[in-house]
Amino acid sequence: MKKPRLSFIILLSALVSLSLSSCKTGRSIVKAPVKEKDSDYLVGKMNEQEFDFTWMEARLNVSFILDKQQTDINGQIRIRKDSVIWLTLSPALGIEASRMLFSQDSIHYLNRLDKTFFQGEFGFLNELLKTNIDFDMLQAFITGNDFQLFETSSFRATVDGDQYKLLSTGRRKMIRETRPRKMTRPC
Repeated sequence: MKKPRLSFIILLSALVSLSLSSCKTGRSIVKAPVKEKDSDYLVGKMNEQEFDFTWMEARLNVSFILDKQQTDINGQIRIRKDSVIWLTLSPALGIEASRMLFSQDSIHYLNRLDKTFFQGEFGFLNELLKTNIDFDMLQAFITGNDFQLFETSSFRATVDGDQYKLLSTGRRKMIRETRPRKMTRPC
């Protein structure tokens, strides 16, 4: 009876020592150096890989420190492409604290905690943040896409290690948006 148990222990220890001392594969991944490409090629590739959607919904978790106090905020973003962006923020226990609605030309903000409401235009947001942002830019920031209707001729392509970089200064919108005027009937 002792021989099968002894052979089992020897077999088990041989398997363990074999697995612990096994050789690794001799293959190593060699990355080819990145070839320089012009900016038109890179912009074309970027546009091919653009995130395309009709509706998008995402959850977010944000932590920030303000006055040496950390605050965690959870939220939800819903976007209908080129139409509207809804943002809901809940700081604790899933209780909704505020909502924001961004449309092509206006901003609506509802603060449920203070029971206040704001309705304005992107001009107010630009003054507050000292920037020049519009709906298309905000949508592009959230989705990771390039800005629509902006010229691409000012891009300069560079290689940084194993990554491409597109650099630009002062990109401008190519077309101004035109909205149909409301027709009024003569009295």
